[in-house]
Amino acid sequence: MRIAIAVGLALLVSPALGLEYGTASVDDGNATRFDDGNYHHRVATGAMFNPYSMTAAHRHLPMGSLVQVKNLKNGQRIYVKINDIGPCGSAHCQRRRPDLMKRIIDLTPAAADQLGIEGLGSVEVRVCHNHQGIRICE
Repeated sequence: MRIAIAVGLALLVSPALGLEYGTASVDDGNATRFDDGNYHHRVATGAMFNPYSMTAAHRHLPMGSLVQVKNLKNGQRIYVKINDIGPCGSAHCQRRRPDLMKRIIDLTPAAADQLGIEGLGSVEVRVCHNHQGIRICE
């Protein structure tokens, strides 16, 4: 009985989280360049921030996940590894800055350049992740 309830709840909650059938997730929102000029800090995985790496910060995906990010304006696609939490991952930040909730991923300068994000702007993207490690995105 408990399993049936858990499966039912998962089916109800999954669309709200951007999850599709199976184990793939697709989220649409804004991507931004994370470049505060301070390259001497650690990310959530404990590694030093590297502006030249193809990495990103995401609120919900597990550390180490490989995701595809597609720029919905120019069609450019890149792959990045999730190594940090963000943008605005804490509940406190979300209450103080609700405008940040449109942002779904923060990219390093290198990743943002390859995706076509100019300056400190943002761009509409689709973030695709398959929890089994298979790269997917349409």
